[in-house]
Amino acid sequence: MRTYNLIYILTFLCLLVSCSQEDVVKGGNDDVIAKIRLELSDMQLPTATKAASAEDNQIKDLWVYMFDQSGQLIYQVQGSVPVNGDATKAVTANLKATHDPVTLMVLANLPSSLSYNFTLGTSKADILKSLEFNVPSQSGTVYIPMWGEVILSNGLYTDDAPITIPMTRSMACVEVFVDEDLVINFDLEEAYLAGTYDKGFVAPIKADGTLQKGTISIPAGATGSRDLGTAFHQTGLDNKGTKFYIPESLLKTEQLENNEVHRSLCMVIRGKTTIDGMMKDGYYRLDFLLQNTVNEDMSLMRNTRYIFKIDAVHEYGLISAKDVFDKSIPDNASRLSTSTTIMTVGAEASQEGCIEKGLNDITTDGIDYLAVNTSALIATYNSNEGKYYAKIQIFTNYSGGWQMIDMPEGITAQQKTGAANVFYETFIWIKPGVTPPLFYIKAGGVWKTINIVGL
Repeated sequence: MRTYNLIYILTFLCLLVSCSQEDVVKGGNDDVIAKIRLELSDMQLPTATKAASAEDNQIKDLWVYMFDQSGQLIYQVQGSVPVNGDATKAVTANLKATHDPVTLMVLANLPSSLSYNFTLGTSKADILKSLEFNVPSQSGTVYIPMWGEVILSNGLYTDDAPITIPMTRSMACVEVFVDEDLVINFDLEEAYLAGTYDKGFVAPIKADGTLQKGTISIPAGATGSRDLGTAFHQTGLDNKGTKFYIPESLLKTEQLENNEVHRSLCMVIRGKTTIDGMMKDGYYRLDFLLQNTVNEDMSLMRNTRYIFKIDAVHEYGLISAKDVFDKSIPDNASRLSTSTTIMTVGAEASQEGCIEKGLNDITTDGIDYLAVNTSALIATYNSNEGKYYAKIQIFTNYSGGWQMIDMPEGITAQQKTGAANVFYETFIWIKPGVTPPLFYIKAGGVWKTINIVGL
């Protein structure tokens, strides 16, 4: 069966640096008043949509923890800050002075169901493992749990310079809306999000509680059900659309008998479509597809915004939501056209240079990032050499540079390492029959899986 993919990707990465008044996190009468600068990159839509995102930056409660070199808790303090949508928040906190190296960790918007007051001597890993949250209500303001930390190698004994801590949101945001400048024959009324997980971790951690930035962190008991439930369901919509805040969720695929792919994550929308003067009510399904050189399925990661912007509606939708659920081809590959924006938060200005050069497949942990032109390399066969080849472009801001690792026998690279802040273009050679046809690129704590297709 032929499919026509009408989904296009545009990556926007923005950094907002506005400041607010200093808020005080109160503690005991300790030795130093630390000035803390919390930085949250803006998650706004492209400027042309005139959509604000101040709600993504709301912080109502704050907890500050200090850990020694062995990762044991030595001090903690709790406070509240005025709620505002500023992307940079200045906070002062009464903390324990020390000349020894310490880690300063900040948590924000912890659900009331979680404990935030821990026994001194508790390990950071045990604390992070305990910070598991359930799906929040989607009605009203959603306060997104956040985590951030910084290592102070020289200790904390002066209040002269502010301590900058980049904050990472624990949830993804999924939006849908209609571009009314382009679409005049469709009125959005209802939206479901299906297949998302029911719980998540506040910080990006492994099962043992250690950090794993840039990869998905899902609690052992988390489940994702591909059904039209009530947790992520909005009615009474208009073309301005809606948004859902969700824990990180893995996309799982199943090969159908007709060789099409059934995806666990999707959005189902309902609206009224007018064609040749006749209006009909119908449902459409939007799958999470990232189009680089080939369609690439997307899992939903924390601190990232996924936006379906409906650009055109070509056909009527189906009568029931179950029908669009069960069919093999999603509507963003057939009945309507969407521009899907993938915005990774934690961007820096130099990432714009990556996008301009075509390196728009970017993974970041909020500080370091790794950019490639695609994570699905299309291989071309060279009959003279008797092997395939592909070309990849790479860039990272990580001070230690990047390296290719875990290459199976039969895959070789023209260059396997590179320095920071340099754009690289290198060839990959692949012998026929290589299994598995993939390798990894690592830059600090950020990893990318590179799949080779077309063999």
